[in-house]
Amino acid sequence: MMTHFEDHGLAQTVHHELEQLRLREPPATAEELAALARKADEPPGWQPRNSRKKVDDARANTRLAINELAERVSTNLSSSVFWKIALDRAWAWVQAAE
Repeated sequence: MMTHFEDHGLAQTVHHELEQLRLREPPATAEELAALARKADEPPGWQPRNSRKKVDDARANTRLAINELAERVSTNLSSSVFWKIALDRAWAWVQAAE
């Protein structure tokens, strides 16, 4: 089982990589965003626990937001709001894992 410390490090990494992808030229691809969302997948053997609910929920919300962003990017729809949502959710994960 992942500890909050390990989760915190992963959450920081995902948030940082998402920020870098947003600022990068050329723009991030849907495939790059999907790969980043997979980093937020639950680890093998993951078991939900009440003591980790806040962290697990934040992690799931981050993954879902990045996947939604990837979908928007893949269809060339406006994604600026979805970048903000994904970054906000990733930051919430960082804070939940502190």
